[in-house]
Amino acid sequence: MCCQVVPKKPSDCWDIQPISDDGSIPNDIVAKIIGSRRSILFIEGDSGSLDLSLYRKIYNDYTVIPVGSCEQVIHTVASFISRQDLHHVGSAGIIDADGRTSEEKAALEKEGVYCLPVSEVENIFLLPRVFLAVAKEYKFNESEASAKLCSLKTVVFEHAERQLEHICLRYVKRRIDSKIKKIGLGSVDIASLSTEYVEATSTIVPLEIFENIKSKINKAIFQREYEEVLLYYDNKGLLSEVARSFGLRQRVFEEFIGRLLQMDPPSELLAAIMSYLPAVRPYPHS
Repeated sequence: MCCQVVPKKPSDCWDIQPISDDGSIPNDIVAKIIGSRRSILFIEGDSGSLDLSLYRKIYNDYTVIPVGSCEQVIHTVASFISRQDLHHVGSAGIIDADGRTSEEKAALEKEGVYCLPVSEVENIFLLPRVFLAVAKEYKFNESEASAKLCSLKTVVFEHAERQLEHICLRYVKRRIDSKIKKIGLGSVDIASLSTEYVEATSTIVPLEIFENIKSKINKAIFQREYEEVLLYYDNKGLLSEVARSFGLRQRVFEEFIGRLLQMDPPSELLAAIMSYLPAVRPYPHS
Protein backbone atom coordinates (compact mmCIF):
# COMPACT_ATOMS: atom_id res chain seq x y z
CA MET A 1 0.00 0.00 0.00
CA CYS A 2 1.23 3.49 -0.93
CA CYS A 3 0.69 6.68 1.02
CA GLN A 4 0.21 10.25 -0.02
CA VAL A 5 1.06 13.33 1.99
CA VAL A 6 -1.70 15.93 1.98
CA PRO A 7 -1.23 19.44 3.43
CA LYS A 8 -3.70 20.42 6.15
CA LYS A 9 -5.31 23.82 5.95
CA PRO A 10 -4.78 26.48 7.18
CA SER A 11 -1.65 25.32 9.03
CA ASP A 12 1.56 24.01 7.50
CA CYS A 13 1.03 20.55 8.99
CA TRP A 14 0.55 17.50 6.81
CA ASP A 15 -1.75 14.49 6.86
CA ILE A 16 -0.61 11.10 5.59
CA GLN A 17 -3.37 9.22 3.80
CA PRO A 18 -3.14 5.60 2.61
CA ILE A 19 -3.54 4.83 -1.10
CA SER A 20 -5.05 1.43 -1.82
CA ASP A 21 -3.20 -0.98 -4.09
CA ASP A 22 -5.94 -2.78 -6.03
CA GLY A 23 -3.79 -3.55 -9.07
CA SER A 24 -5.96 -1.49 -11.44
CA ILE A 25 -3.15 1.00 -12.07
CA PRO A 26 0.56 0.03 -12.03
CA ASN A 27 2.43 1.21 -8.93
CA ASP A 28 4.92 3.32 -10.90
CA ILE A 29 2.06 5.30 -12.43
CA VAL A 30 0.35 5.68 -9.04
CA ALA A 31 3.63 7.09 -7.71
CA LYS A 32 3.74 9.68 -10.51
CA ILE A 33 0.11 10.61 -9.84
CA ILE A 34 0.71 11.04 -6.12
CA GLY A 35 3.75 13.21 -6.74
CA SER A 36 2.01 15.40 -9.30
CA ARG A 37 0.46 18.78 -8.57
CA ARG A 38 -1.18 18.81 -12.01
CA SER A 39 -3.88 16.78 -13.74
CA ILE A 40 -2.72 13.61 -15.49
CA LEU A 41 -2.95 13.04 -19.25
CA PHE A 42 -2.55 9.40 -20.30
CA ILE A 43 -1.39 8.85 -23.87
CA GLU A 44 -0.41 6.03 -26.18
CA GLY A 45 3.22 5.22 -26.92
CA ASP A 46 6.35 5.16 -24.80
CA SER A 47 8.73 7.56 -23.10
CA GLY A 48 10.98 7.92 -26.14
CA SER A 49 8.39 8.93 -28.72
CA LEU A 50 8.04 12.21 -30.61
CA ASP A 51 4.38 12.41 -29.59
CA LEU A 52 5.39 12.54 -25.91
CA SER A 53 7.32 15.77 -26.54
CA LEU A 54 4.40 17.06 -28.58
CA TYR A 55 1.79 16.36 -25.90
CA ARG A 56 3.96 17.80 -23.13
CA LYS A 57 4.28 21.06 -25.05
CA ILE A 58 0.60 21.30 -26.08
CA TYR A 59 -0.87 20.17 -22.77
CA ASN A 60 1.72 21.83 -20.57
CA ASP A 61 -0.62 22.10 -17.59
CA TYR A 62 -0.80 18.28 -17.40
CA THR A 63 1.61 15.59 -16.31
CA VAL A 64 1.76 13.48 -19.47
CA ILE A 65 2.19 9.73 -18.93
CA PRO A 66 2.49 7.21 -21.82
CA VAL A 67 0.90 3.86 -20.97
CA GLY A 68 1.16 1.86 -24.23
CA SER A 69 -1.84 0.94 -26.38
CA CYS A 70 -5.13 2.78 -26.83
CA GLU A 71 -6.87 0.03 -24.83
CA GLN A 72 -4.43 0.66 -21.98
CA VAL A 73 -5.17 4.39 -22.09
CA ILE A 74 -8.92 3.74 -21.88
CA HIS A 75 -8.44 1.18 -19.09
CA THR A 76 -6.11 3.43 -17.08
CA VAL A 77 -8.44 6.43 -17.27
CA ALA A 78 -11.41 4.26 -16.26
CA SER A 79 -9.42 2.80 -13.36
CA PHE A 80 -8.37 6.28 -12.29
CA ILE A 81 -11.97 7.51 -12.29
CA SER A 82 -13.02 4.55 -10.12
CA ARG A 83 -10.35 5.42 -7.53
CA GLN A 84 -11.82 8.00 -5.16
CA ASP A 85 -8.47 8.21 -3.35
CA LEU A 86 -6.89 9.73 -6.48
CA HIS A 87 -9.58 12.28 -7.30
CA HIS A 88 -7.54 15.13 -5.84
CA VAL A 89 -5.76 14.98 -9.21
CA GLY A 90 -7.86 15.09 -12.39
CA SER A 91 -7.17 12.78 -15.33
CA ALA A 92 -7.90 12.39 -19.03
CA GLY A 93 -6.64 10.36 -21.98
CA ILE A 94 -5.89 10.87 -25.67
CA ILE A 95 -5.89 8.08 -28.26
CA ASP A 96 -5.56 7.75 -32.04
CA ALA A 97 -8.79 7.97 -34.06
CA ASP A 98 -8.51 4.40 -35.42
CA GLY A 99 -11.62 5.02 -37.51
CA ARG A 100 -13.95 5.35 -34.54
CA THR A 101 -17.45 6.64 -35.23
CA SER A 102 -18.76 9.96 -33.94
CA GLU A 103 -20.95 8.07 -31.47
CA GLU A 104 -17.97 6.11 -30.15
CA LYS A 105 -15.90 9.28 -29.78
CA ALA A 106 -18.72 10.99 -27.89
CA ALA A 107 -19.06 7.99 -25.56
CA LEU A 108 -15.31 7.97 -24.89
CA GLU A 109 -15.30 11.70 -24.15
CA LYS A 110 -17.91 11.14 -21.45
CA GLU A 111 -15.38 8.77 -19.88
CA GLY A 112 -12.55 11.29 -20.13
CA VAL A 113 -10.88 9.88 -23.27
CA TYR A 114 -10.42 12.05 -26.38
CA CYS A 115 -9.63 11.05 -29.97
CA LEU A 116 -7.19 12.59 -32.42
CA PRO A 117 -8.37 13.66 -35.89
CA VAL A 118 -5.96 11.15 -37.50
CA SER A 119 -5.46 7.41 -37.26
CA GLU A 120 -1.83 7.79 -36.14
CA VAL A 121 -0.50 10.68 -34.04
CA GLU A 122 2.52 11.08 -36.35
CA ASN A 123 0.14 11.96 -39.17
CA ILE A 124 -0.77 15.24 -37.48
CA PHE A 125 2.14 16.62 -39.52
CA LEU A 126 0.30 15.75 -42.73
CA LEU A 127 -2.69 17.94 -41.85
CA PRO A 128 -2.82 21.06 -44.04
CA ARG A 129 -2.36 23.83 -41.48
CA VAL A 130 0.44 21.92 -39.74
CA PHE A 131 2.25 21.05 -42.98
CA LEU A 132 2.06 24.65 -44.19
CA ALA A 133 3.39 25.91 -40.85
CA VAL A 134 6.38 23.58 -41.19
CA ALA A 135 6.93 24.76 -44.76
CA LYS A 136 6.96 28.35 -43.52
CA GLU A 137 9.63 27.45 -40.95
CA TYR A 138 11.70 26.10 -43.86
CA LYS A 139 11.28 29.50 -45.58
CA PHE A 140 9.13 28.33 -48.48
CA ASN A 141 6.76 30.96 -49.83
CA GLU A 142 3.00 30.37 -50.00
CA SER A 143 3.06 29.18 -53.60
CA GLU A 144 5.88 26.70 -52.98
CA ALA A 145 4.28 25.44 -49.76
CA SER A 146 0.91 24.92 -51.45
CA ALA A 147 2.57 23.01 -54.27
CA LYS A 148 4.34 20.74 -51.79
CA LEU A 149 1.09 20.11 -49.91
CA CYS A 150 -0.64 19.26 -53.18
CA SER A 151 2.13 16.79 -54.02
CA LEU A 152 1.90 15.23 -50.55
CA LYS A 153 -1.86 14.78 -50.90
CA THR A 154 -1.35 13.02 -54.22
CA VAL A 155 1.14 10.64 -52.62
CA VAL A 156 -1.24 9.90 -49.73
CA PHE A 157 -4.16 9.21 -52.07
CA GLU A 158 -2.01 6.93 -54.23
CA HIS A 159 -0.65 5.01 -51.24
CA ALA A 160 -4.12 4.66 -49.70
CA GLU A 161 -5.58 3.37 -52.97
CA ARG A 162 -2.75 0.86 -53.39
CA GLN A 163 -3.01 -0.37 -49.79
CA LEU A 164 -6.81 -0.17 -49.52
CA GLU A 165 -7.35 -3.88 -48.88
CA HIS A 166 -4.77 -3.91 -46.08
CA ILE A 167 -6.14 -0.72 -44.52
CA CYS A 168 -9.64 -2.20 -44.46
CA LEU A 169 -8.45 -5.55 -43.09
CA ARG A 170 -6.63 -3.86 -40.20
CA TYR A 171 -9.73 -1.79 -39.53
CA VAL A 172 -11.90 -4.93 -39.38
CA LYS A 173 -9.45 -6.58 -36.98
CA ARG A 174 -9.58 -3.56 -34.66
CA ARG A 175 -13.38 -3.52 -34.72
CA ILE A 176 -13.59 -7.23 -33.89
CA ASP A 177 -10.96 -6.89 -31.17
CA SER A 178 -12.84 -3.97 -29.63
CA LYS A 179 -16.16 -5.82 -29.56
CA ILE A 180 -14.65 -9.04 -28.19
CA LYS A 181 -12.93 -7.19 -25.34
CA LYS A 182 -16.28 -5.83 -24.16
CA ILE A 183 -17.82 -9.27 -23.80
CA GLY A 184 -18.31 -10.36 -20.20
CA LEU A 185 -17.83 -6.99 -18.59
CA GLY A 186 -21.40 -7.00 -17.26
CA SER A 187 -21.82 -10.73 -16.68
CA VAL A 188 -22.18 -12.10 -13.16
CA ASP A 189 -22.33 -15.83 -13.93
CA ILE A 190 -21.51 -18.30 -16.72
CA ALA A 191 -25.07 -18.36 -18.05
CA SER A 192 -25.20 -14.59 -18.58
CA LEU A 193 -21.66 -14.64 -20.00
CA SER A 194 -22.66 -17.33 -22.52
CA THR A 195 -25.71 -15.35 -23.56
CA GLU A 196 -23.71 -12.16 -23.87
CA TYR A 197 -21.07 -13.96 -25.93
CA VAL A 198 -23.61 -15.40 -28.39
CA GLU A 199 -25.41 -12.08 -28.78
CA ALA A 200 -22.20 -10.09 -29.26
CA THR A 201 -20.54 -12.43 -31.73
CA SER A 202 -23.73 -12.79 -33.78
CA THR A 203 -23.54 -9.08 -34.58
CA ILE A 204 -19.94 -9.30 -35.80
CA VAL A 205 -19.94 -9.83 -39.57
CA PRO A 206 -16.35 -9.28 -40.80
CA LEU A 207 -17.24 -9.12 -44.50
CA GLU A 208 -19.93 -6.50 -43.87
CA ILE A 209 -17.56 -4.36 -41.80
CA PHE A 210 -14.90 -4.74 -44.51
CA GLU A 211 -17.19 -3.73 -47.37
CA ASN A 212 -18.58 -0.75 -45.46
CA ILE A 213 -15.20 0.72 -44.59
CA LYS A 214 -13.84 -0.02 -48.07
CA SER A 215 -16.73 1.89 -49.62
CA LYS A 216 -16.20 4.81 -47.23
CA ILE A 217 -12.45 5.10 -47.88
CA ASN A 218 -12.90 4.60 -51.63
CA LYS A 219 -15.36 7.47 -51.66
CA ALA A 220 -12.97 9.69 -49.70
CA ILE A 221 -10.14 8.91 -52.14
CA PHE A 222 -12.32 9.51 -55.20
CA GLN A 223 -13.65 12.81 -53.84
CA ARG A 224 -10.17 13.83 -52.66
CA GLU A 225 -11.28 14.18 -49.03
CA TYR A 226 -7.75 14.28 -47.67
CA GLU A 227 -8.47 14.60 -43.93
CA GLU A 228 -11.11 11.88 -44.14
CA VAL A 229 -8.50 9.49 -45.58
CA LEU A 230 -6.08 10.35 -42.76
CA LEU A 231 -8.82 9.49 -40.29
CA TYR A 232 -8.63 5.84 -41.41
CA TYR A 233 -5.18 5.46 -42.96
CA ASP A 234 -3.12 3.87 -40.15
CA ASN A 235 0.34 4.27 -41.65
CA LYS A 236 3.07 5.74 -39.44
CA GLY A 237 5.37 5.69 -42.48
CA LEU A 238 3.58 8.69 -43.93
CA LEU A 239 5.72 10.91 -41.70
CA SER A 240 8.68 9.98 -43.89
CA GLU A 241 6.75 11.37 -46.87
CA VAL A 242 6.46 14.70 -45.07
CA ALA A 243 10.21 14.69 -44.44
CA ARG A 244 10.83 13.80 -48.09
CA SER A 245 8.73 16.80 -49.14
CA PHE A 246 11.42 18.98 -47.59
CA GLY A 247 14.34 16.89 -48.85
CA LEU A 248 15.09 15.43 -45.42
CA ARG A 249 15.46 12.06 -43.74
CA GLN A 250 12.75 11.36 -41.19
CA ARG A 251 15.16 11.45 -38.25
CA VAL A 252 16.45 14.90 -39.21
CA PHE A 253 12.88 16.12 -39.72
CA GLU A 254 11.81 14.86 -36.28
CA GLU A 255 14.77 16.58 -34.64
CA PHE A 256 13.82 19.84 -36.38
CA ILE A 257 10.22 19.51 -35.17
CA GLY A 258 11.49 18.84 -31.66
CA ARG A 259 13.46 22.09 -31.72
CA LEU A 260 10.48 24.05 -33.05
CA LEU A 261 8.29 22.72 -30.24
CA GLN A 262 10.75 24.02 -27.65
CA MET A 263 10.96 27.54 -29.06
CA ASP A 264 10.13 30.46 -26.79
CA PRO A 265 8.03 32.28 -27.79
CA PRO A 266 6.19 29.35 -29.42
CA SER A 267 6.43 28.93 -33.19
CA GLU A 268 3.42 29.14 -35.52
CA LEU A 269 3.69 25.37 -35.81
CA LEU A 270 2.50 24.95 -32.23
CA ALA A 271 -0.63 27.01 -32.90
CA ALA A 272 -1.33 25.01 -36.06
CA ILE A 273 -1.08 21.70 -34.18
CA MET A 274 -3.24 22.99 -31.35
CA SER A 275 -5.97 23.92 -33.84
CA TYR A 276 -6.46 20.21 -34.61
CA LEU A 277 -6.06 18.66 -31.17
CA PRO A 278 -8.99 18.11 -28.78
CA ALA A 279 -9.71 20.48 -25.90
CA VAL A 280 -9.17 18.16 -22.96
CA ARG A 281 -11.03 18.43 -19.65
CA PRO A 282 -9.74 16.46 -16.66
CA TYR A 283 -12.08 14.18 -14.72
CA PRO A 284 -13.60 14.94 -12.23
CA HIS A 285 -14.79 17.95 -14.26
CA SER A 286 -14.43 21.25 -12.46
